[in-house]
Amino acid sequence: MTKPIIKVDLSQAKAMILSVLPANSDRARILKGLGAAAVATWKRLALEQLRSSSRDYVAGISAPVYSKDTVEITLEGRMPNMVEQGWSGGDMRKWLLTSPKAKKGKNGPYMVVPFRHGAPGTGGRNVGTPMPDAIHAVAKRLAPTISRPGHAISGQGGATTVWGQRLHPGMKMKQEARQILGRLERPWHSTSIYMGMVRKAQPLRTGKYQTSGFNTFRTISMHTNEPGKHWVHPGITARNLGAKVQTKMVGLAHQIIGSATGTGK
Repeated sequence: MTKPIIKVDLSQAKAMILSVLPANSDRARILKGLGAAAVATWKRLALEQLRSSSRDYVAGISAPVYSKDTVEITLEGRMPNMVEQGWSGGDMRKWLLTSPKAKKGKNGPYMVVPFRHGAPGTGGRNVGTPMPDAIHAVAKRLAPTISRPGHAISGQGGATTVWGQRLHPGMKMKQEARQILGRLERPWHSTSIYMGMVRKAQPLRTGKYQTSGFNTFRTISMHTNEPGKHWVHPGITARNLGAKVQTKMVGLAHQIIGSATGTGK
C-alpha cells in the first residue's frame, strides 16, 4: 500500500531565495507567491494528465502551509496518493472494507461502490468513461433519482434520496442496447456494467429535472463470489506529479527572484 500522504518541499527554492533576499518581508512575500503557484501548477498538471481520477486528486491537494521560511503542500487521501505514487494492484476488498465508509452487515463488512458513467462525447474526465450511444438513449429517459434536503429515512444524514428508474433490459430500447446489457465487459463481471444505472438529477423551478450524472452501484464484501477474480485491480502507474511540481518551482523561483530584484529579463 502507498504512503498516506506525499508532500512538495520547496526547500531548494527557499535556499535560493534566502541567499538573494535577506529581508524577512521580502522572503515571506516571495514564498507566499511560490506556494500559491505550486498549488496552481499541481492542480493544472492533474487536470491535464489525469482523467476520471482528476477531481478526487485535485481535491486532495492541500492549501500551502507556511512556517517561517518554509512552505509545504500536501497531497492527502488514499486514492490521490495511489495515483501519485502508484499501486501494484491486488484485491481491493482488503482496503475498501477497512474504510470508515464500510458498513457492518450480519455477514461482515460491506460497501456499496458507485461508478460514474459519462454521456457520449464527455471524454471521461471526472464523469466516468462515456457510455455507448445506444445505452445513453435509454438512460437519458430514465425517471430521475433526486436528493431532497432533510432527515434521511434511515434517520442518518441530512438528505433523503428518492430513487427513480433503474436501467434494465425489460425497458423499451433498441436491439443494440439490449445486446450491450447482455454483454460482460470483463471475464470477472457477473452482469453488464450498465445494468441498474440511474439518472441523477436536480429539480428546476419549471418542474422539470436537469441531469447531473449517471451512476451504477455494486456491493463489495468478503463474501463476493469467486474471490481472486472479482474486485481485483490490475494496478496504477505512478504519475509523480509532485516531483514535477518541485522541479517547476525551482525554475519559477529564479523568475520570481529576478522580478523582485530587477535582475530578471
